Amino acid sequence: MIPCRTSWVWACLLVGFVGGCKDAKSDAAPAGQTAGVETPAPSSAPLPASTLPTNERHRLIPLAQKVLGFVRNKDTEALVLMAAPGARPEMTRSLQSGEAMHQKLFADDGWSWKAVDAWDDEIDDVRVKGDEARAKYAEIDAKRAAVVVFRKVDGVWHFEGVDDPALDAYGSWGEPAR
Repeated sequence: MIPCRTSWVWACLLVGFVGGCKDAKSDAAPAGQTAGVETPAPSSAPLPASTLPTNERHRLIPLAQKVLGFVRNKDTEALVLMAAPGARPEMTRSLQSGEAMHQKLFADDGWSWKAVDAWDDEIDDVRVKGDEARAKYAEIDAKRAAVVVFRKVDGVWHFEGVDDPALDAYGSWGEPAR
């Protein structure tokens, strides 16, 4: 017996209405698939290791760029999510209008806001010391570095804040990230 999906094709050919069969419904599956079998949803499996950052520098540069983009957009909710889970309640409180972290990041006349506003989307240098890292994104008055500070918790780097150390102090702090 001829399967049903094939019978439509034969019927169209025999009757001569091949042009009229364009709109005929068919249960035939696309090439490479079996009819009646659902295509699996895209995998939610982790990315292959070969596509993941391979060193601290490659992990911290995009992280710093994200943080600075959130600061530029004044997205405090995203900044809270970049903090370590245990630090999020304190980060939430400190990012409220009028609080110290909010003032440091968003005050129009503050060093941090001016540095972020002038930021060219590049990270100049990344330094690591134990579980702390700093990513330099600007120089302030040719005397200080504008840096994003990260802390590693359970093997994951999290946003901790911003700082403006003297350039020579920054240059001698920790080791260059590799």
